[in-house]
Amino acid sequence: MSFKTLKAEINALSALFPTNHPRVRIVSNGYDEVVVHFLNGKKKIVLTCTGLDNYLESPPLWFTEDDDPSVTSAMEESAEQCKKTITASLLVILTRVCSKQGLPAMVESSELEKIIAEHSVAASCGKGRPLSAAMSASSCASGGDEDGMMDEDMDADSYDEDEEDEEYGMEVFSQGLDDASAGIDSGCDMDAGDKAVLEKVQKTQLTELSAGKGIGSSVQASDRLMKELRAIFKSDAVKKGIYSVALTTEDSLYDWTVKLYQFDEDSKIYRDLKRLSDKRGSPQCIELNIMYSEKFPVSPPFVRVVSPYIEGGFVMSGGAICMELLTTQGWSVAYSMESTIMQIMVTIAKGGAKIQEAKSPGTYSLQKAQASFKALVETHQKNGWYTPPKTHG
Repeated sequence: MSFKTLKAEINALSALFPTNHPRVRIVSNGYDEVVVHFLNGKKKIVLTCTGLDNYLESPPLWFTEDDDPSVTSAMEESAEQCKKTITASLLVILTRVCSKQGLPAMVESSELEKIIAEHSVAASCGKGRPLSAAMSASSCASGGDEDGMMDEDMDADSYDEDEEDEEYGMEVFSQGLDDASAGIDSGCDMDAGDKAVLEKVQKTQLTELSAGKGIGSSVQASDRLMKELRAIFKSDAVKKGIYSVALTTEDSLYDWTVKLYQFDEDSKIYRDLKRLSDKRGSPQCIELNIMYSEKFPVSPPFVRVVSPYIEGGFVMSGGAICMELLTTQGWSVAYSMESTIMQIMVTIAKGGAKIQEAKSPGTYSLQKAQASFKALVETHQKNGWYTPPKTHG
């Protein structure tokens, strides 16, 4: 991935479509997602772009939660034409949406085709072309000779770009974590201990990035996880004690300990936890371990039950959880970790999970969980996933 290209694309889009633009506004321009507001009178259409960690290697992923048929059909048609750069793909989407809603086009069709062609060539060379330059291309001299001159200095340019990408990666990560920290400071609804955790891990992750150590050097994953953790610490569900999240090791964003406390009162797992809480004189919970790779959020997290030992509830013998959502096929970069955790709680409860006190939670292990999860994924790839009828709970 070229960080310079991504930076150029995002900066150009933000400059052309600022937050006060009458029709199109770039309201969030992080390095894991870009959020665009398209205004049609009083109606606001929210477009989100994700999948940027493999930028230029695969097309960016655009989605919307708008249920307007004209918007959804425009998005579907645009998906077939979207190119590898944010600029080209966004212009295709905007053109389609305008056409579907009878609005003046953002860019003339001839100019759009020219911009897309230029961005496609740039993408194949590992470069991006700033949007402001592309949209004024018709008033500029041809760049053919200039492009041809690049071959002469290709080795030196490639070497310099690698160095600049490394430096820029640190810049992006630092900026992302600073933005997250600013979000923490601006909110008075976060526990002081949680705020301290985020501040400490911010420094640790930046140090790891600069040293190029392990998964801590993934800019997009770390930036996204900081945002996810901040959102969870400020969420109503955490404040109400429905669940809690802590870092398994205090300096790593990539390993979480999650404790589930409040399940559906009609479920077996709720009754079991209540019985144990009364018996032991303290709130009991289901403890999960959630691990992330450097490919998050494109790749799903790995989730397993740590304790107590559970029978049913789609929990496998090794502690892995049988959910299509947690597989590569069922996962989406658009899923938040809070919604994922809440869905896991629903699945465990609806699956009739029961606590087996006679069995030690030591029966579970990371190795067993990974092995059982791999086996269930292979099985479902062959036979598909079964969704039980609602009458089954």
